[in-house]
Amino acid sequence: MMRNLLLTAVFLCCCLLSNAMNVSLHSAVFYSGNQPFVDVGFRILAGSLNFEENSSKNFSTSVDVTMTIADSTGNYIVGWEKYKLTAQDLKAPKDLIDQRRFALQAGKYLLKLQIVDETVSTNSFGVERRFTIDALIRPSFSSIQLITSMEKKDQGPFVYNGFYMEPFAFDVINETQQLLHFYTEYYPTPQLPADSAATALFRYAIKTGFEPSDSSAEVMVVYKKMKLGQVVPITGLFDLNKLTSGNYHLEVAHINKQKQVISYNYSPFINRNFPADVANFRNYNTEVNNSFVAKLDSATLHLSLQCLAPQLPTEEAASLSYALSSQASVDAKKYFLFKYWKDRYPTQTEAAYQGYMNVVKAVDNQFYSAFGKGHQTDRGYIFLKYGKPNKVMSVDDEANTPPYEIWYYDVMPKTNQTNVRFIFYSPMLANEYELLHSTCRGERSNKQWEIQLYKNSKNEAVNPGIDATKMGSNWNRKARKLFEEQ
Repeated sequence: MMRNLLLTAVFLCCCLLSNAMNVSLHSAVFYSGNQPFVDVGFRILAGSLNFEENSSKNFSTSVDVTMTIADSTGNYIVGWEKYKLTAQDLKAPKDLIDQRRFALQAGKYLLKLQIVDETVSTNSFGVERRFTIDALIRPSFSSIQLITSMEKKDQGPFVYNGFYMEPFAFDVINETQQLLHFYTEYYPTPQLPADSAATALFRYAIKTGFEPSDSSAEVMVVYKKMKLGQVVPITGLFDLNKLTSGNYHLEVAHINKQKQVISYNYSPFINRNFPADVANFRNYNTEVNNSFVAKLDSATLHLSLQCLAPQLPTEEAASLSYALSSQASVDAKKYFLFKYWKDRYPTQTEAAYQGYMNVVKAVDNQFYSAFGKGHQTDRGYIFLKYGKPNKVMSVDDEANTPPYEIWYYDVMPKTNQTNVRFIFYSPMLANEYELLHSTCRGERSNKQWEIQLYKNSKNEAVNPGIDATKMGSNWNRKARKLFEEQ
């Protein structure tokens, strides 16, 4: 049985060298004849990158990537790639994704992957992982690729047998994509010529738990007869819309007529499916109905859900969007809100909820504007997400400049940073402050923020023009000095 060379980044936390950049690592072992090769791919989540915005409102980012494969001692390099991965003129920040292939022999190896953000060198990701490649001497499967979709394409990263196959980030399937495609290859007779008339029976199954065990339950299964050859490409599709949230694995097996397994492989994944959870929460409903959420009217319930946005990790955003939509029933909304607070504060659930809503009320009062409630503003969102800043500098008397505020955070635990800065400004002079620029990973990074702030004097920029990023010195111009203050 050929196991996945590397498990997903969900299981790699023990070997991270740094964890500021959020990277999903994927890899797979395949064979061409008896020659093994390994594909090492990754996805960098957009929220953990620093994107620069130009005057046309387009975004760009760039990272330096180094992949090294050494022998088991780490002394002899057998594969190496060093390159720059760049995305330019994007309409909005998006994930960076790439993959490289290495031809190797059977044996034990050490993989090192290092990715560094070009604009902020402290924003980086590093991992080391030992792995083994087996010689192909018996009927075996390649690694299993769990993919979001398939489309025809001739060549490039993530292309197999003429199809582009993009893997799920962290092998997490959520509400936005409940169709699970997969791809694997079967090598039935590695040492013998293929019998063109031979056929075989395969079983594809979704089972509970991250790996096969006596307690694994089979929740979905498909059987398929296929012609055998030197290589048997296998693709399949599962509709997970009714599968509740949990830990699962996909198992692909070659079986005989008695359904006994000849060879198999599996790949773990996490399913997040709030709509399916709601449809199956009847046993949980008694506790919900006796909790604090049962007393909330529809307006308060909606507000309570809306205010969770700054707190939720990226992978739960789709669940919140569903809970806030017209598709979700009142019971579903109550279930989501109760589960959020119950999971995080099992013994003081209502107190934790009330404490947070008191902060929301204070934020609404402090940052209220003519355009919405305080928690809906940029300042309110940042306050709820990262907490109270250590210091705030408000400037409303600088000539020919709209009012602006600079927030200083000495330590930012959520992003593992120190000396983080945010600058907000009020171009419409209506207590509506927009986030102009920040040094916080995952938030808006605008290299032309100073030009935008001083747009009434942009002819005084250093090297004025469409690409200008810095204003010239002026006795009354102090935003940059205040922003860079330690």
